[in-house]
Formats: sequence, structure tokens, C-alpha cells
Amino acid sequence: MSEKRIVANNIFYLTLAEVLGRIFQFFYYKHITVALGTDAFGVFSWSVTNVTYFFIVVGAGLDIYGIREITKDKSKLKYYSDVILSLRLLLSILAFALLCFYAFMIPKSYEIKLVLVISGIRLFGDALLPNWVYQAVEKMQVVAIRNFAFNIINFILAYILVSNAGDIYYAAGIVSFNLILTSVISLYYFYYKIEKINLIFDFKKFFQILKDSVPIGLSVQLIIFYNFADIVMLGFLRENFEYEVGIYSASMRIIILASLPNQILHQAFFPKFSTDDITKENSYTNQFSKMLYFIGTFITIFFIIYAEEIIYLQFSREFYASIDLLKFLGLKLFLTYISVSFSSPMLAKSQERIIMITVGIALLLNVVLNYYFIPEHGYYGAAYTTIFCELMIAIVFMYVNYKQYNIVYFKHLLLSIISLVLIYFVHELTDNYLGLNTLISAIFSIFTFLVLTILFKIVSFNEIKSLVKR
Repeated sequence: MSEKRIVANNIFYLTLAEVLGRIFQFFYYKHITVALGTDAFGVFSWSVTNVTYFFIVVGAGLDIYGIREITKDKSKLKYYSDVILSLRLLLSILAFALLCFYAFMIPKSYEIKLVLVISGIRLFGDALLPNWVYQAVEKMQVVAIRNFAFNIINFILAYILVSNAGDIYYAAGIVSFNLILTSVISLYYFYYKIEKINLIFDFKKFFQILKDSVPIGLSVQLIIFYNFADIVMLGFLRENFEYEVGIYSASMRIIILASLPNQILHQAFFPKFSTDDITKENSYTNQFSKMLYFIGTFITIFFIIYAEEIIYLQFSREFYASIDLLKFLGLKLFLTYISVSFSSPMLAKSQERIIMITVGIALLLNVVLNYYFIPEHGYYGAAYTTIFCELMIAIVFMYVNYKQYNIVYFKHLLLSIISLVLIYFVHELTDNYLGLNTLISAIFSIFTFLVLTILFKIVSFNEIKSLVKR
């Protein structure tokens, strides 16, 4: 199978499973937001967000480091699988202990602390999850099936166990239990079908790997810190934070959903970047950036245009305040697509220190600005700062790429702007001028995007035809 066909297969499997999984995820979030209400959902979201900060201990860049090393030498699959899994298990115990101490120390109610600890149990599931190994050997169909299973189990358990705000502990426990369950099943399949894993507790090997992986982990985790700093700081800087965190989390939930193509394309292309010649016209990096720019533009304008319908569809009228906030955060969404088009290849090319420094400075700036804007402007203050910092990150990544390779992909950006104008024109024509149903108008917008995808050769007709034949 050709290298490009492998990438196409990866994209196909991941997209299919993610789309099916997100359907169940949609009903899952629809149910728990209605059942919990804005305040309880705010506590739930704040707790889950806090847990992500402890993933830096569990992850430590080991997943990306493992993918990078295995793709360079497939014969070392067992060695890295054994050592990294063993190390992640030890780190998960440390991370959970730190989280429990953090929960004990923060000035929050007993109920909030308990939700935080229950949410933190998922750290063990993350340690066991072998998705990174499947990425390294390019068996994305296993990753796709596991992700789909995770979403459908969340959906089923939420409908059974969560019915009102008092069930917030169940809501937190479902995610932790489900992550551990699907991780163990995925690991079991890897053990019997691909490579047998043995736990190895060799601290000399651990330190050797951590020396190279920690800078990667910091660069990735700082991005996560940066993306979720607003929610955490809203919880500390606003007196009645539950409602505001609920509203902000609802908008960010949609932004995360709209970032799904980022995740799919990153997973599909990443194993190819380490050996890719970025200066060639047909490079994987060039194709990756072109697809991200174009898809990012469409999704941004689509979610801004139909923000009201999307919020009402995913949540309830209690979250009405999220509509205008979502439109405003659309700019952050587009800037994220631009940043990832540079950061993903940079990680594969061992340039994680540049990412770490850039995002680290942006995180510090975000924290400082949040201290100024959040007490006065609430969740809009958080939105101001995150958009400004996202712009700084995109500019720095673009500048670094230009200095090293003399490439900035202005052509891709031009095609994206053209598509944005055309899609907005179709919306104005169908929704405002012709007065068509919103659903019909949205279908016309999506159809316009698909036609432009082929006309601009973002994806060739033959590639689409080969996937349809499946």
C-alpha cells in the first residue's frame, strides 16, 4: 500500500469513528447539561478541566516521544511499549497523589473537592491507554474503534445514572470508569494481537527516556494549560463561578468539537512528518497545512453563522448566554487551526523547545491578563485574553517556519478566505434573501464547501471515489 493511501486510510477510519462517536457524544452532553443545569455542569467542567493539568505528570511527552522513536525504527516497538507503559503507570500514581493533595488544599466546598477527586481517577486510564502505539504502527482503525466505544459507553451510562444536579458524582465517575475500561480492553488487544508487553521497572531506562520526552511533554501540556486556563481561573476569580464556568464551558465544548479535524489530521499525518521533506511541493506538511487552513475556515464561519442553532441543539435555553460568546470565540478557533498547521510538524522534527517557550510565554501572559480582565468582565474577559494570546502563538509559529524554510502558505490562506466569502454568500442568499429553512441553508453551505474542496484540489475526486468504494 502506498504511503499516501495509508494516510488516506488513517483519515477515513478516524473520521468515520469520530463522526459516529460524536453523535453519541452529542446526546451525552445534551442529556447531562439538561440534567445537571448550568451550575452543576459548571462544577463538573471545572473539575474535569483541573484534572487535565495533572496529565503533564502522566504524559511527560512519552506518547509523542514513543511514536517518533518507533516510526524511526519499528524493531524497537516492544522495548518502548514495555518501558513507556511501565513508566506511565508509576507516574499516574504520583499524579493522582498530587491531585488529591491539591483538592485538599483549595478553598472549595467538600462536594466540589469530591467531584475533583472522582474525576482524577481517570489519570490511571490515561496511563494505560495505548493509542500512541497504534499511531506509531499506523493501525488507526483500532484507535477509531476504541474512541467510538468510549463515546457510546459514556452515552449509555449517562442516560442510566444521571438525571438531576445531585447526580454530579455519577457524571464524574462515568468518565473515569469508562476511560479505564476502554484503555484496558485496548491494551488487551495490543498484548494478544500485536506485541506482548512486560512491565519493566528500570529507573535508569526511565530517566534516559524522560530526559528527551519531558521537553515534548511540556510543549504539549503547556498548550493544554493555555487552552483551559480561562475555565480554571474563572473558578478562582469569580465569586459565584458555577454559572459563568457553565456558560464558558458550553462555548468551549463547541470549540473543542469544531477542532475535531485538527485531532484527526494530526493523528493521521504525524507518523509521516518525522521523515518528510517540508520544502517539497508535494510534502505531507504542505498537504496537511492546506487541509487545515481550508477546513478550519469553513468550520469557523459555519459555527459563527449558526451559533444560536448549535447552542440550542447541543444544550438548552439555560445556556442562551453562550451564543454570543461562541461567535466571539470563533476567532480563537481559526487561529488554533493555523497554529496546529505549524506545531504538529515542528513536534515531529524535534522542535518541541520552540513550542514550549512560545506557549509558555503565552500561558504566563494569559494568566496575567486574566487577573486583570476576569474580575471586571467575567467570561468575556477570559475570551479577550485567550484570543489575543492565540494570535501571538500563531504569529510566532508562522515566523519560525518562515525563517527556517521560507514557507508561510499564503496560497492556502488565500483559498481559505475565498471559500469563507463564498460560503457566507451562500448563507446570506439562502437564509436571509430566499428565507429558506435554517437546516436547508446549512445543507447548502456544506454542499458549497464540498464542491470547493474538489475545485481547489484540497482533496482529489479520485481520493474521494476510492473511499466511497468502501
